[in-house]
This record gives sequence, C-alpha cells and structure tokens, in this order.
Amino acid sequence: MNIRIIKNAHKIKGHLYNGSFILEKEYEPSEYEGVNTVRYYIYKPEKNERIELLSGKKKYDIYKIKCLDKKIDNLYFTTITDINGDNQSITMYRYNIESKDIEPVYSVREHISEYNNYKKTRVFILNDFFMLFQNEYIRYNLTETYNGYFEFDQFLYCIKDEKKVPVVDDNLRINGIENIKLLDNNRCMIKTGFNLITDERYSKMEKSEVSLEKISFVNLGQLVSDILLSKGNIVIDTIDQAFYTETFPYAAVKGKYIVYSKVQPEIHQEQVIFYNTETKETTTCINQNIYGKEDLAWSYIIGQTPYIRLNIKGEISFYNLIKNKADISFSREKKVETVVNDMFIVSGRKKRLIGKDKPTIAVYRYPDLTLLHQEKGEYMGCIATDRNSIYILKN
Repeated sequence: MNIRIIKNAHKIKGHLYNGSFILEKEYEPSEYEGVNTVRYYIYKPEKNERIELLSGKKKYDIYKIKCLDKKIDNLYFTTITDINGDNQSITMYRYNIESKDIEPVYSVREHISEYNNYKKTRVFILNDFFMLFQNEYIRYNLTETYNGYFEFDQFLYCIKDEKKVPVVDDNLRINGIENIKLLDNNRCMIKTGFNLITDERYSKMEKSEVSLEKISFVNLGQLVSDILLSKGNIVIDTIDQAFYTETFPYAAVKGKYIVYSKVQPEIHQEQVIFYNTETKETTTCINQNIYGKEDLAWSYIIGQTPYIRLNIKGEISFYNLIKNKADISFSREKKVETVVNDMFIVSGRKKRLIGKDKPTIAVYRYPDLTLLHQEKGEYMGCIATDRNSIYILKN
C-alpha cells in the first residue's frame, strides 16, 4: 500500500468514483423555487487537480440519482426545459467521463412546482439498461402535526425500449425503498421502509402510520425479471425486520459484512449488528442511551473483524467484538480521523518550546499500530483508491 501526501489540498466533499477519482458537487439556487442547479467536478488526487464536467450545460438537482456500480465511468444528471406556462420537460442524461460521450436516457413532462411542494424522486441505476424510479409524496400524520415523504410509487424503466413498467410488489409499493447497496456483480442489499429515528418519528406517528422495515438480499437480475413479469411478491431474502417499537436507522455494506443499527426508541437502546454475508453468522453489540442519530455507535470492520469505537474520558479505543475487549487505543492528544484499508489516520499536535504547537498527521497499521508515516500539516481528508494507494490531503 502506497501512502501519498497531497499538499495545499482543499476540503473534499464527494465520494470515490471509478476507484480513482472523487466526484464532487456544488449547488446554487435556480430560477425554480426549491430546486438547485448543480455543478459536477472530478478531483484527481494523483495530480491534485479539480476539473469541472460539462461546464456549458446547465444541470439541476431535481432527482436523487444513485448508480449502484461506482466502478463505471458514467455520470447521470438532469436538465430542465420550459415548455409552456408551468409545464417543464425533465431530461436525464448519461455522460461517459472517459470518452465524453453524452446521450439522453429518460425524459418526462412535469410541473416543477410539485418538487417544491410535495414530491421528490429517487432513481437507482441498476445497470446500463434498467433504472428503478421511486416517486415519494408528502403525507401528514393523523394529528396533522408532522409530515414526511411516506407515500410511494415505483416503476422500472428500460432505456433501450423507452418503456415503463410499474412495480406492483406490496412491500416496495407500501413501505418504499430507502437504499440499495451493491454486494457483488449481481447481488444487492436492499433496505425497505422508513426509519423512526429521523425527527423522532417514533413519538409523532401511530402504529397504523409507520412502515414495516426490512433488510434483505435481492438478485438484480431476479428483481428486474420479477418487475417485468408484474409479480406481486418479488423474490427477496430478508435477514431482519423491524416495526413500530424497533427501527433501523441505517444499513451499510462493509467488506463481507452488512452492518446495521436496530434501535428500540422506548428504552433508548441500540443493537449494532454485523451480519457476515459468507457465513450468515451475526455478531451483536448493545449500546445504551440512544436519543438521536448522534448517539448511535461508530462501527468498523478492521482486519475483517467487527469493531465499535469508544470514547471514554477523551481517549479513543476500539472494542473487538470477537475478543470482547478493547485491544486498540489512542491517547487523548490524538484524534482518529478515519480508518481505511486497516490503517488508522490520526491527527495531533506537536508541542514546541517557543511558538504555537504544530499540527501533525500519522498513519498506523493494524493490528500492532506500527507507525508507517508521519507528516507535519493540518489534516484535510483521505482518499483510498482501488489502485492500492492512500492519498492524505493536508493544508
């Protein structure tokens, strides 16, 4: 693993794309109320270079677009064109960053004002041929004191045939899709149902108003096939579910694990669950005093081992759930910024006899905490690419 230092770097606000660069977004208000324009930039850490994509084309943040495969070169974005009065045309494009080829993949006429008042749309790019759309609509609770996007409809869109196929599966249609994460080439983790931690929904919604939450496996090919065949019961393999007295604030894919939080709001208790997708075994940790998302445990997979980060009297330690003990710790003078590729990126300050203390950055290797690199400078971020390199950004 190569450790490279990027000097005079800016604060990274984006995610790794195609394993080699960062895709960043910048937003500005547009002429449409409640809809922003968006500029896309790619940041190449090898050259400390930031380039704007398609600067001559006005792009809008109208859809929340998620491409399941982050290793491809395609960027999806939307434009808006006025047709007449309040009627607009929304067009979705596919842009290949490497070849610079651009093509429209979807177009629809809508009233943009709907997106300011009561509607939003998610788009899951399943592959080069199919996209799964989910429209979400505002719904008030029974006492009309709280509202959220709790009504859903979905359709599968075939790019080649320009064909929409509605989703009729009750689980997806009623509970909605919160997230889809790619596990391998054709298998995904799908989280359905909305969580009750956000905005303390557990205290604002009745039992009849909340959704059934599920964390499941789904085969992408099977999902597409079942929707095309208008199946009312899409084949999924559910590993856990929650309803009313329990909720899932998040579910993430970390290596060979699905890591998720299961909270019981009434007793303010959290279970952090590590589900091994290979062995189907689970490892669980209990966390108390959960009142909001900020109280949830920090979970890690380090050296293929489940860990929970602890902060006790200002000292950071990592609790090994296999050994049932904290076997990694850092003094209160050090701040663990992140853990990537089994390496701890730690910032601190070097004391001087005269003048101000100087900021430092250090890299330690798991499990023996061997010091691999130390550098003066203020930590700005870290990028781990698919090319066996870690780029540490400093100011």
